[in-house]
Amino acid sequence: MKALAFGEILFDCYPAAQKIGGAPFNFCAHLAQLGGDAFLYSAVGRDELGENALSEAGKRGIHTHYLETHSHLPTGVCKVTYQGNEPAYDLAGYCAYDEIPMLYDVCSEAFDLFYFGTLASRSESSRKTLETLLSVGNFETVFFDMNLRQQYYSEELVTQGLLASNIVKMNREEFSYVKQLALIDEPDYETALKTIGNTYGLKTVILTLDKDGAAVWDKKQGFFQTPAKESEFVSAVGAGDSFCACFLYHLFQGASIPQALEKAGILSAFVISREEAIPTYPHWLKEQLQ
Repeated sequence: MKALAFGEILFDCYPAAQKIGGAPFNFCAHLAQLGGDAFLYSAVGRDELGENALSEAGKRGIHTHYLETHSHLPTGVCKVTYQGNEPAYDLAGYCAYDEIPMLYDVCSEAFDLFYFGTLASRSESSRKTLETLLSVGNFETVFFDMNLRQQYYSEELVTQGLLASNIVKMNREEFSYVKQLALIDEPDYETALKTIGNTYGLKTVILTLDKDGAAVWDKKQGFFQTPAKESEFVSAVGAGDSFCACFLYHLFQGASIPQALEKAGILSAFVISREEAIPTYPHWLKEQLQ
């Protein structure tokens, strides 16, 4: 599976440490550990954090052909705090991933999957690059991981993302937002996800439900819901990214929806039990994810 992920690369800032992050980076790092071919399309500053980001990408097996360096903008950062068990994010203002340039070399490569979210589109510059990529890129499947953050999204951005993609992933809050946006009032997950899928012409709709597991509607295979795996909770940061990477990786390997859900649930339960968003997989976990 060869994937290109477009969007933010940043450092999550905790009281005692800074850790590499950003949903596209996390997605790529997990996909690479699973055995996928992961390309990150983003930008960092010509600063210490930018150097660290490039180093981390290399260590984790992420291709950096489309990772640009800016001398006039800093690498992105995000302050992470918790409200109960849920992480809260305070993103820094204009930074390197707000000016992701269009690199036309990417048009000569074919990808199984193109990944994008909403955050990098908070700036006109990166938004135009994304729009160009969606129009000229060679992608078999387009995956929209909504990741609504703070004030950095709009009805227009979300609608455009839904219409541009084949597969979409959302959490509880994003699911409620899309239901309101599309004037959907169906109370059960199956009917609501099917309606969202049909309304926006989607092939697959993924809904993560944290402690309650996940649900998926697929145009061909139907509706499936699975409970969460038992796990000691440490941190939810990166759990959704790991779930998406694992689900899609196995789907592209020919797994059925229930099989892909099972593997994704195993991985996200492991990530929740660790402080890092991208922990190294132990041997026993790799065996379970095969």
